Amino acid sequence: MICERCKKEIDDNSNFCPYCGQETKKEAEALELPSCNRLGVAVLVISILSTILSIFPLSKTIILVGLFFGIIGLGVAIFQNVKEKHKLSILTIVIAAVGFVSNCCWLLFIEFML
Repeated sequence: MICERCKKEIDDNSNFCPYCGQETKKEAEALELPSCNRLGVAVLVISILSTILSIFPLSKTIILVGLFFGIIGLGVAIFQNVKEKHKLSILTIVIAAVGFVSNCCWLLFIEFML
């Protein structure tokens, strides 16, 4: 590898140039893009849908679908949080829990009050 500042040949594993002290950027690090947790994003969307469905409880079927989405969102998000400790999974747990509890309340209301 060649140092960007002094243009001298340096070892490929070096973090700094031994001649001028310039920090080296490895090509792989420079091209590395942030990783995207696709499963986490999908579960977040499902959890948001659960919460949205709990806002508009038009029928028992919609409430049951929202309840199902909440259960899936909670289960997968808790598993991800235990496995990887992402901030996204904590947010998903909160949103899924809100949707799940709201849908449970609506289901109980429809079953016992109407």
